Amino acid sequence: MPEPKHEKFALRVTARQKTVIEYAAMLKQTTLTGFIIDKAYQAAEEIILSERHVILNDKQLESFNTALNAPAKDLPQLRKLMSEHNIWEN
Repeated sequence: MPEPKHEKFALRVTARQKTVIEYAAMLKQTTLTGFIIDKAYQAAEEIILSERHVILNDKQLESFNTALNAPAKDLPQLRKLMSEHNIWEN
């Protein structure tokens, strides 16, 4: 069952933008709303994915792996913080 839709967007566009988007929606045989949501959602996913990937050269990857494999440093402030009672715990 599809998730119910309760949220709204309000957009202001130029007459040309509206005409082009309406024409594209018609060519894709979908509603204007469906077209806009589909294309905006696809673009958002692509942006999010592209921002999550890190590209490293060989030297950077070696440095990254060295840092990951190094023993953890003792940080007394962090140890104290982690031993304190959390506000979301009973």
